Amino acid sequence: MSQNAISNRESAHTCSLESFNVEEPLFGSMTKSSVWFLVEYPFSWGANAFKESDLPQLVKERLKSTADSIPEAKLQLIKKTNSGLTDQITFYVAFPQENQPILYKFLLTKYEEILDFDFTALLSGEHVYWEHIQTEPLYLVCTNGKRDACCAKSGLPVFASLQRIVRNTVWQTTHVGGHRFAANVLCFPYGILYGRVSVEDVKSIVDSIQQGEILIEKYRGRACYNEVVQAAEYYLRLKTNINGISAFRLQGIEEEAENEWSVVFMKLEGDTRYRIKVSASLSNYQIYLSCKDIEKKAVINYRLEQFKTDKSK
Repeated sequence: MSQNAISNRESAHTCSLESFNVEEPLFGSMTKSSVWFLVEYPFSWGANAFKESDLPQLVKERLKSTADSIPEAKLQLIKKTNSGLTDQITFYVAFPQENQPILYKFLLTKYEEILDFDFTALLSGEHVYWEHIQTEPLYLVCTNGKRDACCAKSGLPVFASLQRIVRNTVWQTTHVGGHRFAANVLCFPYGILYGRVSVEDVKSIVDSIQQGEILIEKYRGRACYNEVVQAAEYYLRLKTNINGISAFRLQGIEEEAENEWSVVFMKLEGDTRYRIKVSASLSNYQIYLSCKDIEKKAVINYRLEQFKTDKSK
């Protein structure tokens, strides 16, 4: 396909519009992750933002080697605007685990201070950095138009709307995965990801997070779970109408047959266990996963097969 053909196709039909039109489910679409490194970089971003940035080379190497050494780690750039550096550089480290998620916030005077970080102590949860724990929720909106046009087109208005409500606790960020679900909003410390967020949804998302709840209508998943568990958790909340972020704990997951799993959650208040059986299959439709794609693909859909409730013994 020629570049002109791609451009014409993009302008006529975006990946997010295609996903919406076929009613692709949001849930079960977040990549599992264990730790997020968020580095302020208030300049223009390229399609491969971190690699193409002008961060000091030694800092880039240290951050990349640290992230590469941790299973399921994420490394992101964040910014408010393209206004350039001030006298403070913000650096977050988030651990979005199911139980007691933690968000650290550091204010640096120069990027090279990252070279002095004791990441081993930070990752092990030692008290050395506890005074840097941020208790306020942090909101990230994917806006990197160089990576995908939908992210900037949908994300920037949502970012501006969030700024009006939560002010300094929202940032633009680079790729979080799933351009076709733009606008994507990520909430820490919980690692909750929302998709197809509109300006009209922003207040509801903020209210839900502040109340310790999940807005199920826009829910893509939670970082501490893989996609299968995310799907099971979605159906669990749909069936029980319980949306408290900390209402349940994952007890286990078992593959019972090919593309079929049984997931067990425990309700924290009381002794109720829920067994949710879900299956995965390729969709009967094909879509562009990104505006830059030249070939349509089927996507994985999750279906509820069985929902059982019992009392633990």
